[in-house]
Amino acid sequence: MLCVLGPSGSGKSSLLALLAGMDVPDAGEIFAGDVAVHRLAPAAAAVWRGRHLGFLFQDAGLIERMSALDNVAIPLLYARCPLHLRREKALACLRSVGIPHLAEQMVDVLSGGERRRVGFARLLTVSRPLILCDEPTTGLDGTNAAEVIWTLQRMRNEGAALVVATHDPKVAAIADAHIEIPLGAAV
Repeated sequence: MLCVLGPSGSGKSSLLALLAGMDVPDAGEIFAGDVAVHRLAPAAAAVWRGRHLGFLFQDAGLIERMSALDNVAIPLLYARCPLHLRREKALACLRSVGIPHLAEQMVDVLSGGERRRVGFARLLTVSRPLILCDEPTTGLDGTNAAEVIWTLQRMRNEGAALVVATHDPKVAAIADAHIEIPLGAAV
């Protein structure tokens, strides 16, 4: 688990977008194992992300006009999970973050913390070897933040590589390594 630290505006989120192949670097190279992420065409990058990458966006990256359950089930659709199992698995992931009662709620009416937990539940649906998290505990109370931290540790212990951008010292404390991006640095 690598923790990326730095003040707001230093480029932590931009770095994660580059690592995910969502942005293309102006210079340099980005490799994930033997995959040259910086060389992938947009469609190929999307396929690569779907197979190898879990991403928790800072804003949770939810689709507004869908329920929490349907948002969580999206990776299961791309993973070709049979329809009859998608709902069950998505509900189990919502249960694991303590919000199964919000399954049928449209995400546009949820609080910021609830949206963050829906995003985290979606991250848990399908096991991926690389997990990128942008401020995973922002907007969460102490209990829910501790649950997220425990889950990050579990993912790492199960073999996932994690890159986590955070301001939370409790998240930083569990990382194996840290990098700091100073304000004004070129990412």
